[in-house]
This record gives sequence, C-alpha cells and structure tokens, in this order.
Amino acid sequence: MIKKELLWAMKASSVASETQKSSFDTKFRCLSYFQLMNKGSEVILIFDIGKSNQKFFLLDRNFCTVDQGQTEAKELLDDEGDPIQDLDGIATWIAKVMMDCMRSEKHHLSGINFTTYEPRLVNLDEDGQRATPHYSCDKAFPYPLFEEFTLRYNDGGQRDLTSGSPGIGLINSGFQLYWLKYRKPEMYRKIRWALHLPQYFSYLLTGIPVSDYTSLGCHSALWNYDTQKYDRWVTAEKIDHKLAPLLSAYTSINTMVFDRRMTVGVGVSESSARLLPYLSAVKKPFILVLTGTWCVSLNPFSGDQLSVQDIARGGLYYMRIDGEQILANRCHLGFEFERQIEKLARLYNVSIKKIKKIQYNPALDQTIRRAKERYFHFEGPGVEEARNNPLPDHFKLKQAYHQLMVELVDIQVRSIKSIIKKTDIRKMFIEGEFVHNLLYSKMIARQFDGFRIYTSEAPAGAAFGAAIALAPEWWSKKHFKNYYQLKRVK
Repeated sequence: MIKKELLWAMKASSVASETQKSSFDTKFRCLSYFQLMNKGSEVILIFDIGKSNQKFFLLDRNFCTVDQGQTEAKELLDDEGDPIQDLDGIATWIAKVMMDCMRSEKHHLSGINFTTYEPRLVNLDEDGQRATPHYSCDKAFPYPLFEEFTLRYNDGGQRDLTSGSPGIGLINSGFQLYWLKYRKPEMYRKIRWALHLPQYFSYLLTGIPVSDYTSLGCHSALWNYDTQKYDRWVTAEKIDHKLAPLLSAYTSINTMVFDRRMTVGVGVSESSARLLPYLSAVKKPFILVLTGTWCVSLNPFSGDQLSVQDIARGGLYYMRIDGEQILANRCHLGFEFERQIEKLARLYNVSIKKIKKIQYNPALDQTIRRAKERYFHFEGPGVEEARNNPLPDHFKLKQAYHQLMVELVDIQVRSIKSIIKKTDIRKMFIEGEFVHNLLYSKMIARQFDGFRIYTSEAPAGAAFGAAIALAPEWWSKKHFKNYYQLKRVK
C-alpha cells in the first residue's frame, strides 16, 4: 500500500502499483495523507498520450474542462540505436499531474483513464517490470523475417483481409512479438504480459494486466475479424499466451491510488476514443473523417468485408469499444498537403500562410474538374499517384492551389467511398486539421450530393472518448451539442 508519507521528488524511473512494489510506493514521500483527502467537486483525469506531446484533461460531471496541460517527452534510443519515447519520463509526468490534482482543495479526483495514439506494446516480466526496451512502430522489420512469415502464414494474402492489418511490420503491434521471438529469443522468454500502451499506463495504477478490444483491433495483426478470435498465426506461435485477458474499454477497476479509493479505466485506443462521442450522441449511421497527417475515414456501421482492392488502397479495420468492427481507410493526405504546399510557396514566391488564406471558388473547382487534367505527384501510403506534370505557365496561384486541392480531395473521396459500401449513410462528420482548410470541406461536400456534412471541432479529441468509457453516466447528447461546435458545410 502507498505509505502516508508520499514522495514529491519526481525521480521515478517507472510507475507501478502496489502489487509491483511500485516506484509510486518507493518514490513518492513527503505528502501527508490528509492533504489528499479533498472534498471539492468530483472530477476525472484523462491522459492523452500522443507521439509528439502528452496532454491531460481534468473534467467535471458536465464534461467542462476544469484544467488541462501538456508536456513533451524527450526521445531516447533503444538497444539498437533507434528512437523511442521516454516512457519513464511520461510516467513521471503522469504521477506529478495526479499528485497536483489530488492535493487540490477545489476538486475531488474520482477516476483516471488513458488514451494513446497507436497500438504499441510494452512487454513486462513476471515481476511487472519491463522485459524489453519499448520499441517504436516506425522501426524497420527485417525483410528475411517478413519472407519467412509470409511463407508460413499469409495464405496468399488472405491474412491481410481477415485481420484488416495490411503489411508486415512493427506498425502492426503483434509482429513486434514475432520479431522478438525469432530475433531476440532471450528477451522474448522473459515476457509474461505484452500490454498495449493504454493498458500499460492503467496497469501502473492497478497492477492488473488486461487487453482491450480497441487496441487489439487497431491494425495489430493479432485478431481475425472473420472468426472473432486471435488469428491463426498468433495461436500457432503461442503468442496468445503473452496476451492478457480481453475486456471492453468500458471496464474500470476500483483500486487504491495514494491511499485514495479510485476508479481506473483500462484505457482506449485513440481512433476508437475519438469515435465514441459521436456513437453516443448520433442515432443515424454516419461516416467520421479524422484529418491530419493521416486522414482516416471510419464507418462503424458496416458489416462488409475488406476486398483485395480495399487493402491495396489503404483499407483496414479498427474496432469499436464493444468489440464490433469499424470499416476504415487511411491515406497520408495531410503529409502530402504540407509537402506540396511548400513547393507552391517556392514556385510562386509567397508564404504558406498566404496560400492557406485563399478562399474557395466553386467556378474554379468546376473548371478544373471539367478539364480532368492532373499534375501533382503524390508518394505517401494511400495517395500514390504517378503523375509529375509541370503546372501550366498561365496558372495563377489561386488556380494552382485549387488544382492541388482538387487532386487531394479526389483521393479523400475515393477513401470515403471505399468504406460506405452497402451502408445507407447520408451523414458525415469531418474533424481535425483540415477543418480549418477553406477549400477541403466545400470540395468534399460537392462530391457527396445528398449528404449532410458537418465540420466538428472537438476540444479534447480522444480524451472525451476515454472519459465516456470511464464515466458513461456523465455523458449526454447535450454535452455533444455544447462542445463539438458542429457546422453544416454548404
């Protein structure tokens, strides 16, 4: 149990629970018990762990943000010299934020939950300590091992279709375990539990290892959506023995944190968390388009299966919080937008800021579509186009920018249409970075006649979804209307 004298000097190398003889237990002294027993308004604390920064949101029963903040974890190197996030630094920051919240006399902290941006694994040994370095999903996967796996298990590409996890690499978290088994067997043998990142942070407070549907279903390559079981290769390699019991992200665990009875969620993957507020508030089927470096289109209402063509063009599955499939497609649109707009800025000798202020011209949009000429060469996943034609000399900046956006939106439209399939959908929400693009949403709307299309500015993003999973009784449609700033695109 956490002692009454708790540490405040943040020198933790990791954070763990009572059952681990945790660093919370040994490294948080000097804060007396009565200081933690505040009686203010009830709040929950949500941590949103991203790739470049980490945020927290302190939410009251009306989902008002009482406090928020962020930090940026430094980058370390793994045992092979590749960059990784500093998990210890993140854990120390989490501990400090928790302590600050619990010392406040204004609020009573009753629950904590986590959401993270990708399905990375943290491997623990029998004592609850990390058994291997924390490897990045960007780490290269050895090609000989790729060939070996393909011969054994890919079944002529059938595995891509049933798992909804195209390709073989560490971006698919299950392959980290396969890689460790055959390239670092001594490390692999020490692993007792392989936890996805949201469940790892939850474990640090509860000491209870679990898996959840949303992380498992996020292109992990572990799950077979046809059989609704672990994929054939997972059981054949006995990797399922390393995976913790599977629970819904609605599950929460009552535990003691710093001598305070508290509810701790099991964590939820980012994309599923961002979808949850819409599912909880919108009755009729819809498409959600999450825009950013990756633009991910989600259809949580389709039972249709992926086709070979879908997989080739960025198709994949995610999983709802209740274990149901989400038909999805992703493309590297935001990355290509930034890359191409830099080229336009150099070509026309103007600032990127000036280009982004260009207003939408529907007549120019129509003219470009009628001409059917395409010029830009895109390279990112899901956006590959072989064209590389120079823009005509008579193109002014406004026309060149509209041309770029027409070509990018064509890719986005293809991505969205690939997940509609047989679903009767007439509503779409667009969230993320492209909400502020003056051309994107209007061009999308012109290509989906009969749809009601809304831009949505979610103040806390995935954190609201993690909060709903932790305290669903606090959430209502009223909160969705109040906080999501929906605007009809016309």
